[in-house]
Amino acid sequence: MQLGISTGIAGYGPILDPVFGTSERSFRDEAEARAARLLEVLRGDALGSAGSGYESIPAGAEITLQPQSPDLLDRVWWGGGSMGTAVKTAEKGLLLHCSTLNTEDTGAPFAEAQADQIAAYRSRFAELHPERTPKVAVGRIIVPLLDDSDRAVHEEFLTGYASGMDDEGRPLSGPPFRFSRVLSGEPATIVDALLADPAVAATDELVVTLPANGDRASHERILRIVAEEIAPAVRTV
Repeated sequence: MQLGISTGIAGYGPILDPVFGTSERSFRDEAEARAARLLEVLRGDALGSAGSGYESIPAGAEITLQPQSPDLLDRVWWGGGSMGTAVKTAEKGLLLHCSTLNTEDTGAPFAEAQADQIAAYRSRFAELHPERTPKVAVGRIIVPLLDDSDRAVHEEFLTGYASGMDDEGRPLSGPPFRFSRVLSGEPATIVDALLADPAVAATDELVVTLPANGDRASHERILRIVAEEIAPAVRTV
């Protein structure tokens, strides 16, 4: 199992607070505290005490996560989106997942900013964990268009995604985020875009992000085209 966690986006607080409860901490501090607690439990720290005991659990026994997976922490990915998060991920000793969103706008093109984050992560990880190998995954929205049917299925998503931001991936309204563009068209066009992407060049794994409004058949078609026509061309370079 590959476990992925992130502190989320503070702007979603009004939506998430009624579900998970409010806190005196800020959204970001509360998310960090909960993530830190999860990592402690994965390391084997106690969840709590059995109190007076229950069935076969003796009184006062520590309750821990079972079964323990000693190497699970080596497979925990932290979702980054900024330079600061990338460095903190290295300090936590976790794997870094760079998605299709940067939560800061440095002025640099989207992929270049991510490549800078990856470089900072690898440098800090090597400094603090020289005995381990850092690992990075980069996500890109990939929508191959081989025929008119593909274009009809994905037209709504492609149009809606592009209409909400400028050519540099800046939302026309909302916080100062940056979004990656959708890689669509013929497989060869997508391959060229991936090979020219500095963040993809610096990654260990490429995560294919599927269009949100597609159905199972269209998603399976995307993955099949990526596996058969796009991934082999990228992998051989």
